[in-house]
Amino acid sequence: MAKSTAGVGTAQSVIIPSARNGSYDVYVSYGVTFGAVDPDPVIAYQGLAEVEYKPAVQPVRDLLPDLKSLPQENVTYDNPGTIFGDTAEPGQSCFDSERSEQGARQCLRFDQVLQNAGTGPVELHYSRESGVFQDEDVWQRIYRSDSTWQDVSAGQVEFHPIHGHYHFKGFAQSELWLADTTGKVVGSAPAAVADKVSFCIADTDLIGWGTKGDAALSYPAPACLDPKSTSGGRDYFDMGMSPGWADRYNWYLPDQMIDTYGLADGTYVLFTTVDPDGKLSESDEGNNCSSVIVELAGLATSQPQAQLRGVGPACP
Repeated sequence: MAKSTAGVGTAQSVIIPSARNGSYDVYVSYGVTFGAVDPDPVIAYQGLAEVEYKPAVQPVRDLLPDLKSLPQENVTYDNPGTIFGDTAEPGQSCFDSERSEQGARQCLRFDQVLQNAGTGPVELHYSRESGVFQDEDVWQRIYRSDSTWQDVSAGQVEFHPIHGHYHFKGFAQSELWLADTTGKVVGSAPAAVADKVSFCIADTDLIGWGTKGDAALSYPAPACLDPKSTSGGRDYFDMGMSPGWADRYNWYLPDQMIDTYGLADGTYVLFTTVDPDGKLSESDEGNNCSSVIVELAGLATSQPQAQLRGVGPACP
């Protein structure tokens, strides 16, 4: 009757319009987690069926996304291994691409979880000349409560050669600030600034689990891998994030890091901001940043250590 087409993510969902009363069977296929060789022998999951209604038409209004950066759950100097053909050599926390492209020498790695808590999706559309791989202009589609929509300019996408698909440029940026032992920021400038990272935006984590207003999974990962259609010698793509969902980029993916080479041991605050340049239209620009307090040690050695101490202060 319905199936989820997502290939990556911690949550799946389907929508059944006008579902009939009765019992339904749910089938979950096995998978292989990162770093594992064999499929997981047991898959534990939660299931939920709920009724969701479309937003009221009146008053006619834009159904805007609301982007949030969620606090990091992992900070580490662990070796990320090999993924997408990119390798971190033994004893290194930086991928070869990070070392060659950014000159990185000591990579503090962390995950980034970016959420859409709004009433409408983040939906981006773009196209390319068939077979041409270059930066392309991207348009954000803004839906309205009366089922109309408009497209507005929203920057560019770039073809990510390591991941093998398009990413929205400058979707997030992280900064590391020195702090005192209580986690209060010290100084007037960051100790280190990461490159702005690009994302293939998708629904991977259902942050709004069990709450009303979360949408069905609509942008499976990686939705930007293949064109949705081809016409007149052009390939047409889209990517996005549904209300109630988040996109998670784990610490072991390329570019999920900040270079701490040359810094002193101590307490730091790691700030991460989604849409740092304000290219996307959304309902609230004041909640795009989050922070965590981290303790860094052994930075002058070959075995640096990072410890997450908890949620940090409000963003500057």
